Amino acid sequence: ILKTLDYDLGFPTAIQFLRYIVKVLSCSRQEYYCGKFLCELMSVSYSALRWKPSEIAVASLDILNDVSTFIPALKQLVNLSFNENSISECKRFMRNVILQKELSDYPTVFTKYDSVYNKLKSELK
Repeated sequence: ILKTLDYDLGFPTAIQFLRYIVKVLSCSRQEYYCGKFLCELMSVSYSALRWKPSEIAVASLDILNDVSTFIPALKQLVNLSFNENSISECKRFMRNVILQKELSDYPTVFTKYDSVYNKLKSELK
């Protein structure tokens, strides 16, 4: 099997899970972009290692449900496939990172997604 794969093994990232979920749930481009910002933010945070990449992807979209966008099928996905407490904890962590940007160790992610960050920050307050 490894020879067939040319020893090309990789660990799935939160963004890979996000792409799949966005496609399955027919999310908008803006929802994907906001979710991608949150996934990238988590990917550079050592503290975020406690969550699985799939949980981070789901939490990044679920936090959008809390602010303005509504993705109806996402709640069903969370209830069927994930530990709701873990998703809630991950969302809480994301919210804290966004609201406490000045304490952040990863300014480049905020710079890259400046417009998304400003929109989310205003909606999360």
